[in-house]
Amino acid sequence: MSVDKSGKQSFKKLKLKPLSEQVIVITGASSGIGLATARMAAEKGAKVAAAARNLKALEQLVHELKEKGQEAVAVQADVGKEEDVRHIAEKAIQTFGGFDTWVNNAVVTIYGQFMEISIEDMKRMFDTDYWGVVYGSREAIAHFKQKETAGVLINVGSLFGGRADEVQSVYSAGSSGRGHFIGSGETKTRFACRISS
Repeated sequence: MSVDKSGKQSFKKLKLKPLSEQVIVITGASSGIGLATARMAAEKGAKVAAAARNLKALEQLVHELKEKGQEAVAVQADVGKEEDVRHIAEKAIQTFGGFDTWVNNAVVTIYGQFMEISIEDMKRMFDTDYWGVVYGSREAIAHFKQKETAGVLINVGSLFGGRADEVQSVYSAGSSGRGHFIGSGETKTRFACRISS
């Protein structure tokens, strides 16, 4: 890394490690997309730091992967809490010496008419769906910058971010905020390749 005359940082073209040599952090890894991603990454040889609130499910996943000779660690965490997300990064660094890819996948949804949903539940959903992505992105980018090596930041999005839905109005709003954050310049760096789906 170098700094040009304007004070801006400039970076050489960075090459990513092969998947078989990577350490991958995956949030929401206890079920659904996160679980499938963890299994597929481990099968390709990646070391996996699997994070979620459901410790029992994570432990089952890690046991399953280790039975196949794959490397993984379970990290119980609530991505809606910044300190928990920091713990995920610290655990990956402590266990594997760092990480190369960070997948912000954890999400919750709420079904119901707007006036039937409590403000408390709305805030809890935003903590996970929006702030979880913000916290995870900050941890990932900070780590890649500190290492001065190539890294990948994957923020999983939702089609609901671009449309309103009568029984998922709160989730649609959260997904929209998540999508706008994903598309912002702050997450597009030479250290973090932004991928959304």
